[in-house]
Amino acid sequence: MSAALPGSRRRRTFAVAVLAAVGVAAAIYGSWHLVARYQTRRIFARAHQLLDVAALELSQDRIEPAFLHLLAYTEMFPDDADGWIALADLRAKAAQFQEAEGALTQALQMDPRREHLRTRRASLRSRIGRHHGALVDAQAALERDPRDTEASLIVRTELARMRGADAAPPSELSARSSAAETWPGKLGPTIRDFLAELRAQRWSNATRISRSARETYPDTMLGPWLEGIVAFSAGDLRTAEDRFQEALKVSPRSHRVITNLIVLWSREGGPASTADHLVALAERDPGFTYPLPIAARAWLEASQPRQAEQTIRRMFSLLPASSLPYREAATFFLLVDRASEAISTAADGIARFPADPDLHLLQGRAWLSLGDREAAIRSFDTALRLRPDDQVAAAQLARLLVTARKDAASRARALALVRNLKVDHPSDEEVLTAMSEAGQLARDIDAAHSPR
Repeated sequence: MSAALPGSRRRRTFAVAVLAAVGVAAAIYGSWHLVARYQTRRIFARAHQLLDVAALELSQDRIEPAFLHLLAYTEMFPDDADGWIALADLRAKAAQFQEAEGALTQALQMDPRREHLRTRRASLRSRIGRHHGALVDAQAALERDPRDTEASLIVRTELARMRGADAAPPSELSARSSAAETWPGKLGPTIRDFLAELRAQRWSNATRISRSARETYPDTMLGPWLEGIVAFSAGDLRTAEDRFQEALKVSPRSHRVITNLIVLWSREGGPASTADHLVALAERDPGFTYPLPIAARAWLEASQPRQAEQTIRRMFSLLPASSLPYREAATFFLLVDRASEAISTAADGIARFPADPDLHLLQGRAWLSLGDREAAIRSFDTALRLRPDDQVAAAQLARLLVTARKDAASRARALALVRNLKVDHPSDEEVLTAMSEAGQLARDIDAAHSPR
């Protein structure tokens, strides 16, 4: 069994102090609602410290606890670009450049004003083979600061690379994954060993690994989460839920723990019960809307579409200053084949958040489902203008330019979009399909028009 890392006793003492304070509050206030509110404030106060704790851990090369703290922080405060930047720094230090690029992308989406991040992301994109994306970032960085020598070098390098558009990706390019098996440092191998024991149904070995994780990383969700997975896999649902709920006390917005709870609740009570549990999670933690779209889908599975729509609409009151409710509502209406309402919802969002490319992308999908290809072109074109490295918008636009229009200029632009996508080596199935259709159709049309 692994020994606890240096500093873990101090962190455990802090956690115990928090729990003790909550217990005292329960005795004083007596009212559950007041206690719940007090617990939430204490949890948030602790969560705000995770960035500093992670920075300290990383400065001492303890990459695993630093990562777990940052994972909890970015799930607790997904709108805080600082958390994503810190996570990108950690991933880069662990030589996980795909994941580092993804974290920087999240940071820029949360705070587009941080233009200085574009040079860093351009460098990462160049390294992982996203050459057009690197060029877009480097050119944007140069517009901000013409003296940026690193961005200037990346522009020259990527333009040269793109002249040979069939260049192979670098050897270190690999599919980005958010799976726990790819976590940095010793965490990835630990998770892989754990999963191997689960597959072999060696419950005692899997339990040993989970308990070791609890002792090694005592103030994180990892140990209780793994213990819950063992219990669930062995069929002990009550213990599994207890351990998952324990993990949520440490990391209240952990997507992984909630995902496991969804499977457990579904097995115990079906989709309607699962939806009730998810809504309760959101009610206990105002501002935490992650469970609501999942709850809406559960209501749909339970054949309660009205309840599903009401659940989605709750997001508007919970996040009145965000474009997220409009995106989730438009996505929901597309899911239930109500494209006209998806269009109007996206339009309402665009009126408030005109620079949100995802709203234009969703509107384009809705127009496409109604058969209005010209309107879809306009929406995808706007999404691409707002986010020039958006692969889905570029691929859909390329396909529409050759299927909805017959002029040579549209075909030429479609082929240019496909060439730019090709050098970025996309893996998304929707992007690859649209690229293939657009490129082949444009070439066939050009061949048919060329003199024999």
